[in-house]
Amino acid sequence: MKYSKRMGQVFLQSRRIAEYEVDLLGEPGTVLEIGPGHGVLTKILVERGFKITAVEKDRYIFGELQSLRAANLNLINMDFLDMAPGSYDYIIGNIPYSISSPIVFKLYEFEFRRSVIMVQKEFAEKIAFPDDMSRLYVNAHVRYNVELKRYVSRKNFNPQPEVDSAILVLEKKKYEEPYPLEFLDGVLVQMFSKKRKKLSNIFDICPEDLADKRPSNLTVSEILGLARLLFDSGSSAHR
Repeated sequence: MKYSKRMGQVFLQSRRIAEYEVDLLGEPGTVLEIGPGHGVLTKILVERGFKITAVEKDRYIFGELQSLRAANLNLINMDFLDMAPGSYDYIIGNIPYSISSPIVFKLYEFEFRRSVIMVQKEFAEKIAFPDDMSRLYVNAHVRYNVELKRYVSRKNFNPQPEVDSAILVLEKKKYEEPYPLEFLDGVLVQMFSKKRKKLSNIFDICPEDLADKRPSNLTVSEILGLARLLFDSGSSAHR
């Protein structure tokens, strides 16, 4: 089996786990598959009658996938991160560990009912139930309802990675804050690049009840409220 270390490729070998992922989608509909690899998910989606668009960046693997010809399968040779947004019932994929974050946030540009993705265990836990507040968690929280469904042992992949994986279910939220997502992320960058400092030493404007708190001790609600205050004041100035 050919794989690219540069692209961080590892391939799921367990049909049982792939079937579990497809089970999480629901009734057959349109589905976008990110990085089908050698087709362990793709074959099940075809068998179950989903209408599949599968986007694969690797040209060698894309050529291999041609053997899966089916009326309900459309294969595209390109990088998902370069793909124009579209509308699907579902999005599914076993995601390369090295680009999990860009893919998760690219997903928000698409319209879908549910996404099922497999990512590195540590990444999944940072999104689903972190020990400390983080830029990643807040950015994910405002975009999605996130549920960590199960862990997957590294033994189920070839080549075997050094870490275990986890399966996440993402459902889009409507973003309702008055400021753009880009503004929020700018505040988060300022905040978590100085996460050992008190908020009063990071921002010139800060609610009095939060002044002595550090970023990792805040709730999502407090962070969104702070961003709202900064946005309303016309400034995200920091010390």
